Amino acid sequence: MKKIQIKILLCWMLIFMMIYSSFIPQSGSSRQINQIGQLEQNEDSIVILSLSSTQENQIVSPGEKIEWTIKSYVPPKNNQGLALISVDLVQDMDNPELINLSPAENIPNKMEGFNRPNGFTNADPYDPWGSGYGGVPSGPPGYKNLKQIGGAQNTFGVRGPCLGPHGDILLGQDIDVDVGIGQSSNGQIIAQGFFDAPQTKGRYIFYLESPVANVLEKVNQPPLHSITKPAIVVCWKSQFSFIVDSEYNPILSSLSSIFPKRAKMDLLELQWNKPLWKDVILPPEGKMMNRIHMQFRWKTFDPPPTKYYLWVVEDDGSQTPFQSGLPILCFEIDGDEPRTIVRSGLEFSKKYAWCVTNGSSPPASQPIHRFSTKTLPYIPYIQIENTSSGTPLEPGVTLFDYAGATAVDENGKVIYNEQHGVTDIRLLETGRLLFILKGSVVESTLDGKVTWIDPYEFKIAHHEVSPMPNGNFLTLFKNPQFIQHGRSRELYIGDLIVEFDRHTKESVWNWSSFDYYNVSEGGPADDWTHGNAAVFNESDNSIYYSSRSFSRITRINYTTKDIIYNMGKNWPSGDTDFGDGLFTAQHAPEILPNGNMMIYDNGNWHPQPIQQTRAIELAFNDPQHPTNASIVWKYNLVFPNNGEPMFCGFFGDADRLPGGNTLITGGVYKMIFEVDKNSTLLWSLFIHDPSNKSLIYRAERLHSLIVDTPSDCDGDSDLDLIDLAMFQVAFTGKCQTIMLDFPFRLSDYDKDGDIDETDLQNFMNWMTGPV
Repeated sequence: MKKIQIKILLCWMLIFMMIYSSFIPQSGSSRQINQIGQLEQNEDSIVILSLSSTQENQIVSPGEKIEWTIKSYVPPKNNQGLALISVDLVQDMDNPELINLSPAENIPNKMEGFNRPNGFTNADPYDPWGSGYGGVPSGPPGYKNLKQIGGAQNTFGVRGPCLGPHGDILLGQDIDVDVGIGQSSNGQIIAQGFFDAPQTKGRYIFYLESPVANVLEKVNQPPLHSITKPAIVVCWKSQFSFIVDSEYNPILSSLSSIFPKRAKMDLLELQWNKPLWKDVILPPEGKMMNRIHMQFRWKTFDPPPTKYYLWVVEDDGSQTPFQSGLPILCFEIDGDEPRTIVRSGLEFSKKYAWCVTNGSSPPASQPIHRFSTKTLPYIPYIQIENTSSGTPLEPGVTLFDYAGATAVDENGKVIYNEQHGVTDIRLLETGRLLFILKGSVVESTLDGKVTWIDPYEFKIAHHEVSPMPNGNFLTLFKNPQFIQHGRSRELYIGDLIVEFDRHTKESVWNWSSFDYYNVSEGGPADDWTHGNAAVFNESDNSIYYSSRSFSRITRINYTTKDIIYNMGKNWPSGDTDFGDGLFTAQHAPEILPNGNMMIYDNGNWHPQPIQQTRAIELAFNDPQHPTNASIVWKYNLVFPNNGEPMFCGFFGDADRLPGGNTLITGGVYKMIFEVDKNSTLLWSLFIHDPSNKSLIYRAERLHSLIVDTPSDCDGDSDLDLIDLAMFQVAFTGKCQTIMLDFPFRLSDYDKDGDIDETDLQNFMNWMTGPV
């Protein structure tokens, strides 16, 4: 019996060897080497990557340590080494179990020139200059890939320290560019790491994705910048795999190492990734969109036409949708750039086909692209009353937190809907949304891709999160503390104001109401302060904190954390400086450009018999050290249909708009108003929803729902090392005569026609990579 088993095993070994030799012929390997040689002959800049593992194609036990290595080779053909390199290590979605990948262990010695302060990366994956050198773990818990393994060295010719407006050191620090990085004849290790083999049996595959690299074309001494250019990235070996089996068999393991199942794919295929940022297609091909205001972007025509013509038709599923007879939308766009924003003509619950031509006739042979729009959840009838009587309305769309994040145009038509259960939503200058969702601070793209979330697991964010000028986030958190009363202890719920460094997620500033407010005053212990706003005002370096339970607004010196004044209701402690009776249970303090303050006065505890909510503007007798405030403008909320007083005992917001009108939220009644400086009602929105399941906490008027993210050259709604690569290529120094080509001009943050240190600073302020 044993002899028969041995014979069968030998037969299988012979078959495997025959298959193996057919998969990896010697001539094939030579052909591969010849192809690389031809690439070196024909291309100015090429970077070759390979991914390997010591456990490759082996059978391993659950929990066994798996090692991986990424190597690069940069042929010295018209370049002086790497300026930037970035690649993702991802796992196959069909793996038997999805796991968390940890960042690379160490930065190889040869790559020290890519570490801070030389470049923009650091071994810390939450480094404030962007992603970590070892990669940023990305994805939900239990499934995290590594994004942006690699880094960049300083090529901008800035000797330092070069300080930004907030005193942060930008780059340089008297360090020159390193040449020859990546040009080792035997290749060079870019990164190494380890992870534990999963517990579930089966084959696991890991591979490289999204590689990008720049090489040095010319190295100049500071203050001149060094010139870089994009490289073609070739993945010579792009993946590795192994098998997890708890019943480990040494014979099978040795066989698997001799006869790799995927050798044919791994060793004989070249994978190309040439960064063609000018070929970005938006909307993404085949994607279902959550809006009907849409950003379109297409391949640049060569040569660029005088006019582009964008054609959109409802998709009938055929190869010739533009011949279906359905109405066709046509938009004429200047030929300067291959992009536009469409704000009319599209509807929800539709499938669309589109293409671009250079002539004003229906498309014939141009490539056709497709996308669809989502079916909206149930949203009751939205009634709009426009009574402007010639007074212009503030143009744009209105964003508010009803049925998720919802935006409507001036006619009340829903143009955007995403998320559920969000509060305090606002649109940032980067085009992303900032809001609170189930007690967490979240930043996301319009599509719902989370780009930032606060690190707290047990502290509950509530009411408001607002952006700081430096890009950080200022947030209110519930702050429970036990207070001793004689022999008993009682749990009080106060507020903690926290400023998060957006890049490191660390708390860099905080202020507790327990340190400054009297616990014998205010609301009940379980709602002691009920803060509902904390906003930073750069003009006076102050944070304004609103406590509803105290009917108090506190101005805090940001530098010292001292209270400059308490304004509002008088309490026995005498802590209030002025303003008794001006407002009660208020929301949304806002410092206006003239130094006055806008407040949403809920009016809960004003003298009876009539309770009425209002928006008020306060002026101070001394802007720096006020001792008195007076109402200089107000609007008393009324029901538009009958003029009866409106009382909103909770929720609410009032924003002074750029044109001078004021946007006011009557969230309890699902109403929004726009009034002019004479307190005349111009426009109102009313959602006919008899239930109280969905209310409106706040609303804001946006010039546009779609915002170009500065420096987002690849159109993925995120700033990462790929965009930085484009920035390096576009960088020209302080010169006003360089004509910027699309998409380089997307990096011209200050729109001065030049890519310089100001643009770099703004870029680095926002760059985090995907999270």
